[in-house]
Amino acid sequence: MIKTKEQQSQEYAEKKFPELLEVISTNPWNDVKTFLAQAYKDGYTACEQSMWRSVEEELPEDDETVLTYSSYGHVLAYYSEQDKMWFAYGNYGDINPTHWMPIPSIPDTNTEKI
Repeated sequence: MIKTKEQQSQEYAEKKFPELLEVISTNPWNDVKTFLAQAYKDGYTACEQSMWRSVEEELPEDDETVLTYSSYGHVLAYYSEQDKMWFAYGNYGDINPTHWMPIPSIPDTNTEKI
């Protein structure tokens, strides 16, 4: 079963709970609210970028390039509302994907690992 974005955001926030306890014990309320808001935003963004979507349930924005999964494997493609069909980049026929996801952002290699 695929979890919803909200469920994945909640799980991400719960993983951040130990950090939250530290923030609560050492900082004023405004810092706690800021921490909570950022944890939810980070979790939502992470699941938004990693969540496969069924084409039967949701389509991407018109002409937005996304990563698709079909009988051809993983293919970059976009869906045209006007034509009511998918167009793939490369030498593919009608790919008829079953799932799609936004193209993930490039990792920030300038951050320190903890």
